[in-house]
Amino acid sequence: MVLLAARFISRIQNTLEIELSLRSFFEAPTIAELAQQIETELQTNSRLQLFPIEVISRNQNLPLSFGEQQLWFLAQVEPDNPFYNEHFTIYLPSSID
Repeated sequence: MVLLAARFISRIQNTLEIELSLRSFFEAPTIAELAQQIETELQTNSRLQLFPIEVISRNQNLPLSFGEQQLWFLAQVEPDNPFYNEHFTIYLPSSID
């Protein structure tokens, strides 16, 4: 349910270029109330500023994200600790859009 709601909100955001939280979806018990929230966002002119994803060269190492830096640090402090190893496979039944 939550994944479908997130997909729905994402489509609304991309189509209307507005900021709409997932919480707003669950706080609006009817389509009419959700439409009212969307209308309010459109009237406040709070349009999302969408940035294109840039293609970058993969010929060199890329900087680590904050979370990746933390995991790297923990691996340096306790190299024999397998706690952060994730041993499972996820099979996706269809293509990802």
